[in-house]
Amino acid sequence: MANLDDFKSFVKKYDKIKDDVINNKRTWQSLYEQWSILGEEDKIWEPYKNSEVKEERANLNIPYLNQDSLKTVISYAKKIKPETVTNTINSIQKILALIGGFTGGKEVANTKTGDPLFDKNLDDWY
Repeated sequence: MANLDDFKSFVKKYDKIKDDVINNKRTWQSLYEQWSILGEEDKIWEPYKNSEVKEERANLNIPYLNQDSLKTVISYAKKIKPETVTNTINSIQKILALIGGFTGGKEVANTKTGDPLFDKNLDDWY
């Protein structure tokens, strides 16, 4: 009788099996029964095995940062104008100063509430 751990390792080798269960094409019960009766080498598993080989080949062709993409990044960097970066930073500083003007330049946590329990400085007792 087949072991459940062996079946789990079999499913991990072929991710397409899991996809069939997720897409409601198969059930775990039917897959386990076929695997335990027919075995791992049966022809029924060929579509899953072939898809694994195709995926391995596809993973080998993953494009990394090549010369063309590096040129594209450099061309974008060249288009950045230092004046616009400076203007953007100045605008952000003005917005922050405006917000500081609304709060009166004080931190919200330092405002007095009128309640001696909350207004007491807790650093005094230790």
